[in-house]
Amino acid sequence: MIIQNRTYTGICPLPDDPETTMAYIPFQIDASMYSEEVALTQGTLFPNIDKPFLKGSDRCE
Repeated sequence: MIIQNRTYTGICPLPDDPETTMAYIPFQIDASMYSEEVALTQGTLFPNIDKPFLKGSDRCE
């Protein structure tokens, strides 16, 4: 895929004047956990943060 006469690398370019931000990570109340085997395949120990990765999404704007 070609975007603006450049080869698309899958990485969104930074804006000309990026802002510094602070992340807010809420405290996890649900302490349920996957077994070690499931956690290794899912990439997380906690089911409540197991979110699907939508490969091929072109959300860069």
